[in-house]
Amino acid sequence: MITEFARFEDFAAAIVYVKSGTRISHTFDSIFEHLNSLGGPFTKGSIKDDAALDFDSSTNAIQGWKYRSAAPLKSLSLMYRICLEPRRSISDETLPEQDSIFLSLAVENKKEMNLLQANSKHLSSEWHHVVFPDYSAVMTFRPLHTAVAQPELFTETMKGWIDQSHGAMSKLIRALQDQYVP
Repeated sequence: MITEFARFEDFAAAIVYVKSGTRISHTFDSIFEHLNSLGGPFTKGSIKDDAALDFDSSTNAIQGWKYRSAAPLKSLSLMYRICLEPRRSISDETLPEQDSIFLSLAVENKKEMNLLQANSKHLSSEWHHVVFPDYSAVMTFRPLHTAVAQPELFTETMKGWIDQSHGAMSKLIRALQDQYVP
């Protein structure tokens, strides 16, 4: 077996990767912490199933999510995501083709999935209901290039978008809570 030691290029690539990863992590941690500050079902703290930052190669996404405290609902989460070619990786004709950022409210059990589907019809046309094998979600999209046109403002752009969407999301959560029958 031939052992090949790292060369200068390998160290240079690792330095770039680690710096980028650290910056992305800080950016997504800031968005996650903003969710903690919103109040209502957007409570402070976290649980082991929350993820400030996750990479999903099957959907070409960099994402994070936070589970909501919205009894009697048991599986509600808010997800924020950068997705490269969403329609190609998620296979839904209502999704954009171009690289996008998006916010979504998702649920994971059958009862809540049915409620979400029924209530998604009352949302504005910018929200899309999408069913996955393990969960369903309502999502809203924006082109990635507009969000990263000024990368130093990406975190503030996402926080502003979350704040702007907060009313619609809270109204949907309340409707799901009111209609939930144990």
